[in-house]
Amino acid sequence: MRGLDPDTESLVRDWFCGLVQPLEFDGDRSVLLAAPGRPFGTIKIKGAGLGAKGVQWGRLHRTGPKAPVFDFEGRFGEDVASGHDAAHSGGASFQQVMTEKRISDMLAGAGRPVVPVLGTGFLQHGDETSWFLVFDWDMDWGPTQPPKRLSIEEWRGENIVSGYADEVIRVATELHVIGYHWYLTRSDKSLVWKDLHPYRGADPVSMSALAWVLQVYFALHIRCNNVEFQAIPKWKIGLPPEAVLWPLERLVPGVTLADHAALRREVVIPYMIGPPQDFNPARLARALAANPITAALLARCPPEYERYF
Repeated sequence: MRGLDPDTESLVRDWFCGLVQPLEFDGDRSVLLAAPGRPFGTIKIKGAGLGAKGVQWGRLHRTGPKAPVFDFEGRFGEDVASGHDAAHSGGASFQQVMTEKRISDMLAGAGRPVVPVLGTGFLQHGDETSWFLVFDWDMDWGPTQPPKRLSIEEWRGENIVSGYADEVIRVATELHVIGYHWYLTRSDKSLVWKDLHPYRGADPVSMSALAWVLQVYFALHIRCNNVEFQAIPKWKIGLPPEAVLWPLERLVPGVTLADHAALRREVVIPYMIGPPQDFNPARLARALAANPITAALLARCPPEYERYF
C-alpha cells in the first residue's frame, strides 16, 4: 500500500483479511469503515470487493460505458482499462486507481472540492492483480438526486448547468485534462467532486481541435445521457424532456432538442461509440462545425490545438 498512515493501513489490511465489520457497502465495489483516527471518522475503500464476497477473480466487469479516446484526426479508439472492463468484479483497474489519485490531487491543488484520496494498494491472486483506493469519507455527504438534498432547481443550477459543464470545459482549458465526474452534496448543499478516473491528459501534441472537441463533448454527452435515461424516466419527479439540454445551456444559450438530436445523429453515432466504417477527418470537421453545440466547443478550444480547416 502507498500513502496511508500506519493506523489506516492496518485497518485496510484487516478489512481484506475479514477482520472488520463494515459500516455499510456503497455500490458494488466500495465499503465504508469506521476510522476514529481520521478527520471524518470514516474511510472508504473503492475496489474493496463485491459486497461481502470479496474480489471475484477472473470475473471481469462488463458495466460500460466505453471509454473512447480520439486520435489526432478524431478517429475513435477505446481505453478498456478506464471503462471498467479490465477490472475484476468488485475491484478496480491499475488505470482507475492511479488516475483517480492523480486527478484528485491535481483538482484539490486547483481549489476544487474533491473526495480526499489517502492512498492506493493492490491485491494479488496468482498472477492476477486487483487495485483499490482509500478515501477520507464524511458520512454527512449524500446524493445530489432531488428532492433528497437538493430541489430540482438547485440540482439543475449547481449540479447540471453551471457546476458541471462549465467546470469540465474550464478544467480542460486550464489544467489540460478532459473527463467527467459526479457529485456528492454536503448538508449545506455545496458539492464535492467524486469518481474522477475517467479523466485523461490533453495536449496539442497528441490531440487536434477535432479530438479535443470530441473528448470534451463525450464528457457532456455522459451527463446528458444520465438526465435522459436515468433522471427523466426513473426518478419520477416530473422532469420535462428539455432537461436533457440543461448540461448544454451555458455552452449554447437557446440550444434545442433538434440540435441535440442532430448531434447524436451526425456526430455521436458515426464517430463516438465505435470505429467509423469510413472515417474521413474532413467530413468530421464539417459535422462538428455544422452543429451549434460542437461549434461552440470549437470556439472554446485553446488555440494551440490545430484546426483541420
